[in-house]
Amino acid sequence: MAVIGLGATGIQLVQELSRDAKKLDVYMRNTSYCLPIGQRQIDEQGQAFFRDFYKLIFQGARHSISGFASNPQACGISSVSVEKREALFEELWQKGGFNYLAQNYNDFSGGP
Repeated sequence: MAVIGLGATGIQLVQELSRDAKKLDVYMRNTSYCLPIGQRQIDEQGQAFFRDFYKLIFQGARHSISGFASNPQACGISSVSVEKREALFEELWQKGGFNYLAQNYNDFSGGP
């Protein structure tokens, strides 16, 4: 069995195929960088709450550099102490979703 290409779908496919495959070859041009998204269930009340803000969320996304309705930190990653930096990383990681990239320091690329 073989997988050619490791975009987002290829990465998901390899994770599933590797559970049962006796042999799995993966061919890729470039390495991929992936993070778990930390999805969570949102009940009906939570969904109704977010629906009230759809217009604002989409406006924010259209006017942001990342395409997400959020703002990065006002400063660069090296302008804060290691402790403060690590605290923000942990906070954003715990929020899940794309917060780790969209709300990080304004010079944070998120790549390896």
